[in-house]
Amino acid sequence: SGLTLTSPEPFLVRAEWTPRSSSGGPADVGYLVQVALSAAGPWYLPVGSCGGAPYSTSTHCHVQSSAGITTLFVRVAANGGIGGASTSAFTPVGSVSVNTYVAPAPGAAAPSPTPTPTPTPTPTPTPTPTPTPSSTPSSTAGEVLAPAPAPAAPSVNQGPAVTAAVLRTMSTTTLQALPASVIKRIPSRSFRALKRAQIKALKPKQVAAMQPGQVRAIPATVLRTLKRNQITALSPTVVRALRPAQVAELQPLFFSSLSKKQLSRVTKNQMRSLTPAAAATLSVRQILALNPKVVWGISKAAYRGLTWAQQRAFRMVASQR
Repeated sequence: SGLTLTSPEPFLVRAEWTPRSSSGGPADVGYLVQVALSAAGPWYLPVGSCGGAPYSTSTHCHVQSSAGITTLFVRVAANGGIGGASTSAFTPVGSVSVNTYVAPAPGAAAPSPTPTPTPTPTPTPTPTPTPTPSSTPSSTAGEVLAPAPAPAAPSVNQGPAVTAAVLRTMSTTTLQALPASVIKRIPSRSFRALKRAQIKALKPKQVAAMQPGQVRAIPATVLRTLKRNQITALSPTVVRALRPAQVAELQPLFFSSLSKKQLSRVTKNQMRSLTPAAAATLSVRQILALNPKVVWGISKAAYRGLTWAQQRAFRMVASQR
């Protein structure tokens, strides 16, 4: 609330605001600042200190403007505290006339206080058009506005502040930029909001950082979009924590993608979900890596569909009990 805009220097806008009044809940984690060339938008993350840290706890920042822009529109929203609500409603849109005066070089004549342009027969320059949601901002606006409707990646200490609402609206590009150290600190309940495109976009090193509770919270129909290199990156502890419904959705790719170390952590309930098609993809080497206590969790239908060599490998593992 209380958004104040000034232009103290040429091509620079300072935005200041006051924090939301406390209602007894968690304190705000930070603030998201957006700018536009018109009050109706579209809205972008700005260039400058405002755009460098959308979750900054500071109550002021600077927007870097450029030639050709005389008026800038700004709005601010507070991001809820740890475990709190998602991003709040934005403040009323504020506008400011950008200071474009530049002092003359030493020895040059100073400009008049109120310079009046002299009409010339040459055509007047075409005004910079206001960008629309379906068009790309002009090169001039591009110096000020960087199209980025989603917040930038939080720092390591702000991982717990990534709520389900924040994760749901996060673009795949922003999600891929999250360090593994942030991924592992995101609350497990937030992973319920992940979408298929987001899961598919995760890098293997990000998947490797995921914790058992986080993966178990992902809906099975969403987790099924995992690719082979992502499954291979799962830690053995996470493999053991997978729900049978999740394993069923991941087949037939799941079992055939696991390493020996991962296969040794497969549970009996997970083996029960092994389909005949998935069982047929197992190599003898993979079967021999299974835990002897769980091999006979395989269904009769899946076992009958195995080759003689695969069945023999199952019997060899079972005899080690």
